[in-house]
Amino acid sequence: MLDIRISLDGDEQTPDAAALYQWLYEDLDGRRPARLALRQTPPKPGHMGAEQFVQILLDHPELIEVVTSSLIRWYATLRRRPTLRLERAGDIYVIENLTEAELRRILGTGKEGSDQQEKDGPNDDR
Repeated sequence: MLDIRISLDGDEQTPDAAALYQWLYEDLDGRRPARLALRQTPPKPGHMGAEQFVQILLDHPELIEVVTSSLIRWYATLRRRPTLRLERAGDIYVIENLTEAELRRILGTGKEGSDQQEKDGPNDDR
């Protein structure tokens, strides 16, 4: 099972994890992954509030393509785009301007869409 966690960073004008969760919940109707949940981490010491993230558990490989397409459609609708922090299989990627090719490379869909395959490795800022 593939566990993907996505958090968003931006200002008051950019969408948050709850907006992404709502989009995925509605867009993936009928093709939902094993788990689609809005979760939150405990507040960090010295900080107020918890960080929200969307957790997606995929139990079928073909759902990776469905989720990838949905994320790309959602991101394309945004006027102000947040920075995404995506965690997959223990690797952390910080993405400032999401492209379809980059998301496909990270999620491993096998449909790269550009020659940007080996541009950057995971960003290990844990």
